[in-house]
Amino acid sequence: MDSETKDNVTTYTVNANDTLVTSDNTLVTVNGGTLGEDKVRTYTLGLSTAVTDKLAQLSAKNADGRDGKLGSETDAIASAGIAKADGLNEETATYKVNALRHGEAGSVVYTDANGNRIVKATDGNYYKATEVNANGVVKTLLKNNGDSS
Repeated sequence: MDSETKDNVTTYTVNANDTLVTSDNTLVTVNGGTLGEDKVRTYTLGLSTAVTDKLAQLSAKNADGRDGKLGSETDAIASAGIAKADGLNEETATYKVNALRHGEAGSVVYTDANGNRIVKATDGNYYKATEVNANGVVKTLLKNNGDSS
């Protein structure tokens, strides 16, 4: 058997009259194998549906409340209390875990004297959540080309 790797694809050439490739591994799929006019069998190896379904869940957004509803739904448990304004509604599970780890979310929500939620921007200062973009840059700094005056 000969092999050649190009652009992260390995091609195996088997010198045999009639060879079939199968897999009893539940994580990999083998498709193809029909003998072509050129007497060559071509196969496609891929991940099984079980594996691709699990990978798809990594970026899936989870429901925000115990009742399986988003905090923005009026009849949801998460529509009342601090969870409704924690900034994590409709985020991925990974994002939520990291926010909890870094102290950016959880049962403590930072507010100003008027009760408005505040967040830490990339400049290290705290601002009203509505005044900071999702990337952490203060909106007024963007409008003024970085000049905070």
